[in-house]
Amino acid sequence: MKQAIAVIGIDCCFPGVSGPRQYWRMLLEGRVHNFVSRSSVDSSKEHERCKHGEATLDDADLFNPEYFGISSNEAALMDPQQRLILMSAWRAIEDSSHSPRRMSGTRTGVYVGLMSSEWTAWHTCHPEFVSTLSGSGSGFCMVANRVSYCLNFTGPSLAIDTACSSSLTALHYAYRDLQAGECDYALVGGVNLLLGEGLGAFYHAAGLSSAKGMCRPFSSEADGISRSEGVATVFLRRFDDALAENDPIYCRILGSAVNHNGRSNGITAPNRWAQVRVMEDAYKMAGIDPGDVAFLEAHGTGTRLGDLIELNALSDVHNEKTRSHSLPISSVKGNFGHAEGAAGIAGFIKAALTVSNRVLPPVPCAEDEIFSLGATKSFLEIPKYPKKFSEDKVIGSVSSFGLGGSNVHIVVAGYNDFGIKSSRPIPRTEIYVISAPSEAGLRETIAKEASLLARSSSGTSDLGWTSQCTDAGWQYRCAVAGKTNREIAGKLTDRANDPGSIKVGNLQSSNIAFMLPGQGDEYEGMAAQLCDEWPIFAEHHRMALQALDKASQGMELTDPDSTWPTQSSLFALEYALGSSLMDAGIIPALFFGHSLGEIAAAVLAKLIDLDVAASIVAKRSVYMDRAPADGAMLAVHASYDAVSAYLEDIQGVSFAAYNALSQVVLSGDREAVCDIENRLKTAGIRSTLLRTHRAFHSLHMTQAASDLLESLSDIDTKEEQVSSDFSSILLSTVNGMAVTGKLPLSHWSDQLVKPVVFKDVVKLASDMSITHFLEIGPRSTLSTLVKKIDPSATTVNFSEQGKISMDSLQSGIARLYEMGVMPNWELFARGRRAVRLHGTRSDFLPLQHYPLQRFVTHAEALVDTNRGNQCQGEVGQQEKAETFFANSMPVITDERKDFETESVAIDKAEYSAAEVSEILVSCLKSSSPIPMENIGSNVLISEELGLDSVALMYLKELLAERIPELGDIVFVELLPHLTTVGECANYLAERLRKNNESLSLRGVADV
Repeated sequence: MKQAIAVIGIDCCFPGVSGPRQYWRMLLEGRVHNFVSRSSVDSSKEHERCKHGEATLDDADLFNPEYFGISSNEAALMDPQQRLILMSAWRAIEDSSHSPRRMSGTRTGVYVGLMSSEWTAWHTCHPEFVSTLSGSGSGFCMVANRVSYCLNFTGPSLAIDTACSSSLTALHYAYRDLQAGECDYALVGGVNLLLGEGLGAFYHAAGLSSAKGMCRPFSSEADGISRSEGVATVFLRRFDDALAENDPIYCRILGSAVNHNGRSNGITAPNRWAQVRVMEDAYKMAGIDPGDVAFLEAHGTGTRLGDLIELNALSDVHNEKTRSHSLPISSVKGNFGHAEGAAGIAGFIKAALTVSNRVLPPVPCAEDEIFSLGATKSFLEIPKYPKKFSEDKVIGSVSSFGLGGSNVHIVVAGYNDFGIKSSRPIPRTEIYVISAPSEAGLRETIAKEASLLARSSSGTSDLGWTSQCTDAGWQYRCAVAGKTNREIAGKLTDRANDPGSIKVGNLQSSNIAFMLPGQGDEYEGMAAQLCDEWPIFAEHHRMALQALDKASQGMELTDPDSTWPTQSSLFALEYALGSSLMDAGIIPALFFGHSLGEIAAAVLAKLIDLDVAASIVAKRSVYMDRAPADGAMLAVHASYDAVSAYLEDIQGVSFAAYNALSQVVLSGDREAVCDIENRLKTAGIRSTLLRTHRAFHSLHMTQAASDLLESLSDIDTKEEQVSSDFSSILLSTVNGMAVTGKLPLSHWSDQLVKPVVFKDVVKLASDMSITHFLEIGPRSTLSTLVKKIDPSATTVNFSEQGKISMDSLQSGIARLYEMGVMPNWELFARGRRAVRLHGTRSDFLPLQHYPLQRFVTHAEALVDTNRGNQCQGEVGQQEKAETFFANSMPVITDERKDFETESVAIDKAEYSAAEVSEILVSCLKSSSPIPMENIGSNVLISEELGLDSVALMYLKELLAERIPELGDIVFVELLPHLTTVGECANYLAERLRKNNESLSLRGVADV
């Protein structure tokens, strides 16, 4: 038996239901969708027979092209089945707790089953409406390829048409390709829209349509097919891989098989013996016996002949010889009809939810007289009520047969995993994130999710983690932190109503600096909570403490006023916090530290290793403790010039730090420092005497600096191998310069005596394009100083009310996310995984509700033109068709008309450079999938406006139509100039000039 395949994500939309939870509820309740026609029914009986009994999707015309990098014009010309499968694929991936955008570039296969091609047929029948965008918008192959292209998947991409069995056959090939290693993930979908009436007319002519307009599988009252729309997608992965990464799993696929009837009793007729063989082959592949199957989701179209043949085939396989108890059978077609190309996946999802919940839904209109159809007596039964299974892992199977003779059977089994619940008894702050490609889209999404969160009974921890896993990381972002769903919902509501609350996440690593504070910010137990609740921090903290313990062996550290306890604990916290943030993907462009913080900054910048840094901290503390204890330090809230005036006649005091424009620190003899304090007080200048008996960064440290330099001589400070994933630049607060290589040992001795030039370093960082300063410490001291130096700078710290905790850390991370950072959320999750939120286990919260636009999908004019008035019952089909087609692409039609109207007033042979540029910008707005109000001359056409090859060809068509004087534009000649808007406009203007000169010369020659 080969490796099982796991179903880790599901999305579906069928008549009357949207999403797995609504679908499951419909099945459990045994509801039958109200079969109605989308269009009005003509009085003609013939037409009424064509239209009767359709079950249609609500809002099948809704789509948001922004999410897939598609322009509105291109979306309008796409087969609406492409639009539906794109959205369904996106939601299925999200349902698996993966982010669709972060799946980009993976070996994900796409397999789509469908059998309806009215949209393509319509375009090929009306070539006068065909454009560049029409080609990529039509055709079966493009339905699957569109998903692979838009989501950047590199696995196999197949559209499969085996008629009614298409989507289940697609599942079979995805299952095989995953086992063979052709791909690592697989999206399998089915889609069906009733755009025309040709197939319905065929069903009627062949006697397959239900006169009552209902599918009644295996019923004595079954009289044929009723058609249905639908779209559904499942997301698959090899079971061992899903288990290893703890993906939420619905069920497993154990085996599958496909075959064909061969030449039998008609190409459109089912074959009993072929159906028997495909079931036996699937069970053999799965390594099970027929008696192991707890239920079977049958094809069950509701035609008397088809149901009879299928019942007999089932009885041949499942009987008293192979089973000890009866086999419940059902067919989802009884709930909403025959979804044709999407029918197989509809039955499979029903089976997946059945084994997952261990409950088999009832069959609508189930009857006792199942065998009145003429089937032989067997161990088959149709459940009238929900049937609960006692087995831990239920096995079921699914059949689907195609018009034309294709058969497929799939075996599924449950997986006894009901999600990993958070066991932490005390709630902590969790981050809930939402993003969108536009501000309007984000506001709408925030409002919807706030409403859902307020009603959800699932834990905040689970929902926060799930939002992080599925987030697409769009540019417009919102992140709120809270301990309860209600708190998060309230904050989201406030954001939705606040015009200035939406953030644009454009922060780059090159704009971030880490700054690390010195002694004075520490407090007892400051790292305790982070060690308890953040494993990656605890590991880095443990490594720092080990290095410090090793470095302090044999050293005299008994002084009760020793700096060692405070400096070693602060160093350990800063190293652990900085290292953990970088592990989480928050990589700065440069580092700098204040006094002691510079040692930790040098380690994070990989200019010295951890053991060397620990040795410097230990020896530094010993020699600092030996310095005279008659020193003092004074923080003064005044400028250097203002304070200097008070030092002119006082000896033994010097500047220890230049912290801000109006904040300095003095250090020296205690008596002299106290004298200065009194003078400043008399002058009305505020100052604060620091809690220390030693004068750091002054001449008091001269002997300590000498001893430190001598003791460091045995340390090997060879240049470390610099990591290539970030620029390891240290801005030294000793000399105010950038350091990128080896630090001399004298740097650390100089640091004890020389003043800290913090102000100069912040200015230098700003000059180096640093806009965001992250304080890597337990308080917000340096953040306050930075804002005084550069009010335009953005600071982020990880403390609240003067202390650092997991709650304050989460709040800081939320701010960074909104600014544009995409953290490795898993490092903040403490091993949690998203809980499966489906079925009856808990409230289902469909994350990321996207605002949608409306596009035309259906019209009375979209009919089989060969049948004409015979089916439609009225004249003027061509006129209605043209009206329909024009309405399907309003942007293209309206803009072209406006241009032609405005062009009448000007000489077509003469265009100014400004006019050419204006026309080009207008064409770009019609072609680009990225809405941009102001398109300047430096905007990159492909990179910033997102124009791919198809969109560029469409741009060429628009330009040729709007400026006919350009002549026949050859794409390969235009392509080199499609860089910036300005260059392209210059090329077009030059081409027009040359064409005009050529026309003038020809005119002279003619004369």
